[in-house]
Amino acid sequence: KTSTVYVLGSVHLMKKEVYPLNNKIEDAFEKSNILAVEANINDAAKLDLQKLLTSAFYPGNETLEKHVSKETYELVKKETGSMGMPLELINNHTLKDLKILKQEIDKLLQAWLTGDAKGIESIASRVNGDRRIARIYEKLYYERNANMTSMIEEFLKTNESYFVVVGAGHLVGNKGIIELLKRKGYHVEQI
Repeated sequence: KTSTVYVLGSVHLMKKEVYPLNNKIEDAFEKSNILAVEANINDAAKLDLQKLLTSAFYPGNETLEKHVSKETYELVKKETGSMGMPLELINNHTLKDLKILKQEIDKLLQAWLTGDAKGIESIASRVNGDRRIARIYEKLYYERNANMTSMIEEFLKTNESYFVVVGAGHLVGNKGIIELLKRKGYHVEQI
């Protein structure tokens, strides 16, 4: 059996100027029979939770609990607990320097646009370097990377052509999907 799996690292904060995508990406997509994505975009409840979590950063002494209903807060507690994430990590988080955040996002987008895996890895490793979130990173990245790598291996056992889209951070580093596939003997090339 021969199959091809194209893997695209996505960036959640992509700017509209990036579209249309690079021709190599468009060509790979056109050659694929099946699209596989990291998240089930039809699961509205989880999308709402993701939106809530990403907007849960308040200035000063403000907390998430002060801005959502008790039911929503309990849902967040349950979900963060199931991921091994201490609720305090998001509840009291503040964005003290939006300029630095914007610079990091711009660096990430530039690394993505130029196919700079080392640049993406550098940005991801700064987040991973925070001991307070090591357990979260283990669950959100490393465990999921292993699971997604296994899924890609299953795709490779078919006669189909797949286009897989996962967050760019899942592809880079020693525990990233690309390295895991290489260690298992698969031929991986960047297009």
